[in-house]
Amino acid sequence: MDIDFKHKYEFIRISSVLEHVLHPEKFLNKISSLLEENGECQISIPNTNSIYFKLFGKCWTALDVPRHLHGFSDGNIKLLAEKQGLKVEKMEYAARGSFSGILRNSVKIKLGLRIPDPFNIFALLFLPVDIIANWLKLSDSINVTVVKK
Repeated sequence: MDIDFKHKYEFIRISSVLEHVLHPEKFLNKISSLLEENGECQISIPNTNSIYFKLFGKCWTALDVPRHLHGFSDGNIKLLAEKQGLKVEKMEYAARGSFSGILRNSVKIKLGLRIPDPFNIFALLFLPVDIIANWLKLSDSINVTVVKK
């Protein structure tokens, strides 16, 4: 936050960062100041509006307390971005193997059993669940593309 960059940028990517930042509004304001006019920033964040979060609660792997300081949904990330002079251009919902991972995490937390899946068989088996969650915009991750206007 304190570094004074000499250049503006056409594109900045923030992947799995914003939920760890103490002051996300200040962080996005800094990102906005680093973008050229019409510059893009792609932000990837866990989705607290996820069906997986609603179903699994504290077992939801993306909750990750205490490392995740903030939770974001498609609604509040849009408000936060707009307050920093950024316009949301696109939101994509991304669950790839998420359901199987959360299911395995729940079994580990609740029953103390670890289910190894070295060949990602569970991920393939439950892939239709992830596809439906993406389609319903309820998956556990959001990729947001914002533009400085």
